[in-house]
Amino acid sequence: MSENDDPLKQMADDQSTAAKETQLDDLLAGIRQLKVSEFLLSTVSTIASISYGKLEAGDLVEAKLGIDTLRALLPLLDGHIEEGIRKDLTNAVANLGLAYVEVSAATTS
Repeated sequence: MSENDDPLKQMADDQSTAAKETQLDDLLAGIRQLKVSEFLLSTVSTIASISYGKLEAGDLVEAKLGIDTLRALLPLLDGHIEEGIRKDLTNAVANLGLAYVEVSAATTS
């Protein structure tokens, strides 16, 4: 009897395939329920954190890219997030910009 003829193996393979399909269906359902504004807010927060880290590490090129990205994305959230959160993010971007200028001036002098 070959492996292809083994009914237990075939059953296990079928169950594995069914489990993978269920996981994929669950993932797709989760993606469909996700709001773009929530994902964008998460992305903006992550970029801000990474940008602060890049500044602390002295990686000005990456920090500037992060700051510029935040400046481009933040207006897209207007009207889609709470005003307090929007103000906090706007302040964070402004603070990042100031910190960038300070770090940049310190490294060039």
